[in-house]
Amino acid sequence: MSTALLAFVFTGLGGGALLGWFVALGLPIVGLYLLRVRRRRVAVPFLALLREWPGASRRTALERSLRHVLSLLVQLALLLLLLLALADPRPEGQARPSRSLALLVDVSASMATTQAGQSRFERARLRANELIGSLGAGDELLVIQLGAHPRALGGFSRDRARLRDAIAGLDVLDTSADLSAGLRLADDALRGRERGEIVLLSDGAFPAHGLGEAPRHPLRYDPLDAGPGPQARPTVPSPPAPPAESPTSSTASAPTEPPAAPLDNLGLVAFSARRYPRDPLAFEVLAVVHNAAAEPREIELTIAAAAPGAADVPLELVRLRLAPGETQRHVRANLTGADERLRASIRRLDGREDGLSRDDSAFAVLPPPRSARVLVVGEPNTFLDAALLAEPGVRATRVSAAAYPPAGEFDVTIFDGAFPARVAATGPALYLGTPPDPTAPQSPTSPPDQAGSRYPVGVGKALTDFGFDHWLREDPLFRFLDPYDVQVLRGRELSPSAADRVLGRSDQGAILVAGERSEGRFLALGFDPRDSDFVLRIAFPVFVTNALDRLLAARADGRALDSSHLIAGVGAALSVPGLAQGWAEIVGPEGPGALRLRVPVVEHSLVFAPERAGFYRLESAGSARTLAASLVDVDESSVAPRRKLELSGQSVRPLEALEPLEPTTPWTWLVAVAWLIALIEWLSYHRRWTV
Repeated sequence: MSTALLAFVFTGLGGGALLGWFVALGLPIVGLYLLRVRRRRVAVPFLALLREWPGASRRTALERSLRHVLSLLVQLALLLLLLLALADPRPEGQARPSRSLALLVDVSASMATTQAGQSRFERARLRANELIGSLGAGDELLVIQLGAHPRALGGFSRDRARLRDAIAGLDVLDTSADLSAGLRLADDALRGRERGEIVLLSDGAFPAHGLGEAPRHPLRYDPLDAGPGPQARPTVPSPPAPPAESPTSSTASAPTEPPAAPLDNLGLVAFSARRYPRDPLAFEVLAVVHNAAAEPREIELTIAAAAPGAADVPLELVRLRLAPGETQRHVRANLTGADERLRASIRRLDGREDGLSRDDSAFAVLPPPRSARVLVVGEPNTFLDAALLAEPGVRATRVSAAAYPPAGEFDVTIFDGAFPARVAATGPALYLGTPPDPTAPQSPTSPPDQAGSRYPVGVGKALTDFGFDHWLREDPLFRFLDPYDVQVLRGRELSPSAADRVLGRSDQGAILVAGERSEGRFLALGFDPRDSDFVLRIAFPVFVTNALDRLLAARADGRALDSSHLIAGVGAALSVPGLAQGWAEIVGPEGPGALRLRVPVVEHSLVFAPERAGFYRLESAGSARTLAASLVDVDESSVAPRRKLELSGQSVRPLEALEPLEPTTPWTWLVAVAWLIALIEWLSYHRRWTV
C-alpha cells in the first residue's frame, strides 16, 4: 500500500516497512559502535613521553569521540538512503497503483509485412519494450505469444531484463492469430488480480468471424501502423481437396505515423496436388492467387519439383494478370516430373518487392502412386476389357451379376449390361446400357426392387437410330472427345431427377446423365456401346478414360490433398500405420533451425499443428514420410491493418500512450548520493582523516 510523505509517495516499501527496516538494521550498527575499543599496549622506554601522555590523551579524546559519532552517522545515512531507494519515492502526481498487465504480442504472418523499411513485428517489439520501461515498482507483466495457439512465455514478472528477453525470443510464425483464444488466456491469467489489464499489440488483421467476445478485463489496443481501413476479405474458391460500457471497454490508439506507402501484396491462398489414379506418374495441381493491392498486377506463377538439398526443377511457368482484389484460380493438369514434393511460388513482374513475402510460396506432397481398383460387373466384353488394359494405372476385376458385391473395396464400378442393387463399398459407378425391364428383379433369388434401386435414373421410351446431337463440351467427360459421329442402333431415353445433370442428349431425349445417390456418384449411358459403332472408334477408350477420371476424382475429393498436406497453424490428425501406441518424431521445417518434436501416437494416429511453412519428416517405427505445411490464408494475405476492433458490438479504441516513466527517478539520485558518501568515507579513511 502506498504511503505519502510530504509531496512524495512510496511506491515500493511503505512508510511502516521503511521505518521497521531502518530500526532493525540500524540497531546492530549502533551496537557495533558502542562496543569498547580494546587498545593495544605499547612499552615506552623514555620517561618524558610517559609524563606527556595524560595531557595528550585529554586533548585528543574529544576529537576521537567526534570522529566516532560522525562515522556512525555516515553509516546510518547510508542505510537510510538505500532504504529510501527501495521505497521508490515518486511525486504524488506521478504515482499510480500497481497493475497486472497481460501483453498479447501478435506473431501471425501478416506481422511480417514491411513498410518504410520496418516490419510491423519490429514495431511491436519496440512498443513492447516501451511498455516494459513504463512499469512501476509494483507492476507485473505477463508476455503472451498470440498465434494460432496462444501461449504464455513464463509467468508474471517485475524483472525488466527477463521481460525484454521474452520479447526478444518472439518471432513471426506462418500462421493466423486466434484473438479469441488469446483473450481467454489473458482473462484466465488475470483472474483474482487487482487492476488487471490486457494490452494487445497487433495489426488487427484477424478474420472478421474470429474476433470473439470482449474480455472481462479492460483491453487496450495498439494497431501499430494502421493505415487505410481494412480491405474486404474476398471469398476464396474451395480447392478440389478438403482442405456497453462494460468492464472490457478500452482506450484506443491512433498510429504514431502514417504508412509511408500504400499496402501492396500478392499471395498464394491455396495450393494442392493429386495424382491421377489411372496414371500414377501424372498429377494435377490447383493454385489460388489473391491480389490485395488496389491496382492490377501481373505475376509469374511457377510450379516446381523440390528435392532436399537440391535446386527446384520448374515444371510449369504461367503468367497471370489479376485485377484489384481479385482471387484467381489456376489448374494445371497432366503434369509429370515430380516424385513427391512440389513447390509453388509467385513473382511480381513489375520488379517491386512484395509487401509480405511469406505467402509467396506454398508446398505440397504427392501421395504415393497406386493403381485404381476398378470392378466390372457383367459378362466378358472384349471392347471394354481392351480399353481398360490400355490404362497402366488401372487394376480391373470382373465378376458376374450374381457374384456382386465381392469382398473388398473398389474405387469405381462399371455395370456392363448387368444391373444388381448397388452398394457404396464399390465406389462411384458407370452404367453402360439400361435394364430391359427396370422393375423386374435381377435374378430369381433377388427380391423385387423399385426401378431406382437397380438403376440410378428413370428409364423412359425406347429409342432407335440416334446419336449425340447435343453435349456439354466443357465437361471433363468430353476432353479430347467429339461424339457427334457416333451412331446408335437402339437404346432408351433417360429421365433424370431435378438434381441430376444431363451431359448428352439426342433429339429424341437424354442419353447420358450424371448425378449422385446415397451410394455415391454415377454416370449413366442410355445404350449399350455394343449396340452402336462407338466401340469401333478411338473415341470409346477415350470415353472410358475420361469417365474413370471423372468418377475417380469424385472418389478422391475427400483425400485430394492427402493427410500429408497441412495448413500452418491448423491441427491435423495423421495416420501412423506402423505404430499403435508410443511416440513419433517430426523434424522440420527442413533447413536451418529445423526442430525435432516428439509427438504421442494413440491408436495409429497423432495430431500435429505446424507453425512454420515448409517440408517436414514424420519418423516412426523405422519408417518415414514427408509432410508439407503452407501458409494459405486469405486473411493473412490481405495485409491491410485494422484501425478499429469491435468485440461484442463494442468498438475497442486504440491505445493512446504507454506512459513511460521519467528517465531519471528519485531513487536513482538516492543511490548516487549513497555511493558518493561511501566514496568520501573510503577516501577519508585511507587519508587517515577519520582514524
